[in-house]
Amino acid sequence: MGNMSPHVPKLEGRLPRLDGLRGVAILGVMVFHFVWADIARSAPARALVLFGDMGWMGVDLFFVLSGFLITGILVRSKEGPSYFKNFYMRRVLRIFPLYYGVLFGIFVILPLLVSVKALDAVHIFDKQAWFWAYSMNVEMALQGGETYFRSDWIWIVHLWSLCIEEHFYLVWPFIVWLATPKAILRVCAVAVAGAIAVRLGMMASHVDPWVIYALTPCRVDSLVMGAAVAVMARSPQQFARLRKVAPWSLAGAAAYLVFATVVGGHVVKFTHWTMSSAGFSVIGVGSASALVLLLDAREGLISRLLEGPVLGTFGKYSYGAYVLHHLMLPLYAHFIPFPWFVAKVHVEVLAVVAQIALETAVSMAAAMASWHLYEKHFLKMKDRFEYSSPTPSCEQRAPGAASSDFS
Repeated sequence: MGNMSPHVPKLEGRLPRLDGLRGVAILGVMVFHFVWADIARSAPARALVLFGDMGWMGVDLFFVLSGFLITGILVRSKEGPSYFKNFYMRRVLRIFPLYYGVLFGIFVILPLLVSVKALDAVHIFDKQAWFWAYSMNVEMALQGGETYFRSDWIWIVHLWSLCIEEHFYLVWPFIVWLATPKAILRVCAVAVAGAIAVRLGMMASHVDPWVIYALTPCRVDSLVMGAAVAVMARSPQQFARLRKVAPWSLAGAAAYLVFATVVGGHVVKFTHWTMSSAGFSVIGVGSASALVLLLDAREGLISRLLEGPVLGTFGKYSYGAYVLHHLMLPLYAHFIPFPWFVAKVHVEVLAVVAQIALETAVSMAAAMASWHLYEKHFLKMKDRFEYSSPTPSCEQRAPGAASSDFS
């Protein structure tokens, strides 16, 4: 899938394949949220639902892409002036407007229109400070599970992944600034080992799997794997070694997922012990391996799909789609539930397809409207905080820009 001679892949300028890869990630996450494992009865419909039920792994792909893109930006600009100011201001302008706009709408505007008690959301409003501080995943851990931030009409538990990304953004620029490339790689290795150790320790203490899934020390491994690829891709010798092992690493990750499926007796769940232990790291390895192969890929069907307008569009608006689609899930559940689709199309497997298509279209329309009517006006100010070295335009849509942020 590429030239094996030592070289550095194209890392400057816009990288359309990464837009498409981000599009794959957000599609997986949305489908995962739009279908429910217990909604289908017929074998074809159930097979489609179970396939979509693996889409939660899109969050891990977002994490790897975030680590890769953000580390690339930091490495290129670390010797320039205003390193910290430019990085943080550009992150603020990209991430904060939508995130805090959503919080303002929920916690300030919504109570003016409807009773919080009527929304069955008093427990959420009482803990809103954790959201404003980008730390709701910490409070979720303290409460012992994810249902604490869900009511009949407000579902904002998905913001846990944005908290992880924000925590990474707060710390990682200092590590890149202080460390040599070799030292950065050592930090990445320690972080991966540490994440696995923390997860195993929490499993031994019988901590809720949702807490393990959403707490920052448990999930930093995928972010630093992407960061390690960003560092190694700038060395011809190191990238050649990465490129050589990537197919085997990807195959190994796939084999582990097959193992987890067999052991679990069903499609891989993020709450299963195979994931809480080494599984998240394995998915990170698989995502990082796929990224390496795509960086070095020749033109072909996969490249054309990733660089095409469909996945590129999903990738461009992935941040808004991630933040907004989950907020709309209660509306979908109340006003267009799965039986409504079955009644319209009469064939269950077609009803699943119709549900995914309609809810994806509505969510993407909301994300596009948010971008063009609201978010992009803040991004115009990013010109005031230009990096001293050329910065690829793909940075403008880095996850977190895309984040993670991502389930």
